[in-house]
Amino acid sequence: MSAPDTNIKKQEKNHKGPLSGMALVIGFVVLITIAFSLWLAFNGNEPGNDVPVGAEQAADGVATDPAAVGSDAELPATAPEATGTTAQ
Repeated sequence: MSAPDTNIKKQEKNHKGPLSGMALVIGFVVLITIAFSLWLAFNGNEPGNDVPVGAEQAADGVATDPAAVGSDAELPATAPEATGTTAQ
């Protein structure tokens, strides 16, 4: 059943506050979602890169722990030297 006496102008006036509040919340959520997506895009690792943020890589691609540099920790070996024959 519908209401027997409807006054559209009065209902528009009464619902203006809640509807504008809902619109503001939706706009805020959209802005937060965009900001979060941009933050993830600029601060995330590349796909397949399992190196933690802040860690360095040696020439052979092995990650080194920045806290271990300068201590007695074993660092990755350098690239192997040539074994004699050269391509002509």
